[in-house]
Amino acid sequence: MSGRDPADRSLARDDEPLREILEAEARIQRHLRGVDERSFLSDELLRAGVAGNLLFLSAACARVSSATRARSPDVPWRDLVAARGLLVRDDASIDWSAVWRMTRGSLPKVRARLAALVAG
Repeated sequence: MSGRDPADRSLARDDEPLREILEAEARIQRHLRGVDERSFLSDELLRAGVAGNLLFLSAACARVSSATRARSPDVPWRDLVAARGLLVRDDASIDWSAVWRMTRGSLPKVRARLAALVAG
């Protein structure tokens, strides 16, 4: 039996989804570099690129263990997992302003915390 703390083992298992979250967040930020909300709302291809990465990010968040989530209560895990719900509906009912707020508000704020988790 390993002498490692169970929380450390959880974090090690979570390395892959945490890296996937960071990669998806970075892609979202690259898509949105130099873009204002009006441009985002009017560009279907841009919205599709952001939406795809947000779905990927949300799915990766859902795979993070409860032990790792408990170690980082400042990360809005529930909101990040729920982001999928913003997008999994017909396009006419997606609240693209809410997607914009999430990508410009909460996502960049959690990047440093997630990077610290990955770094150990």
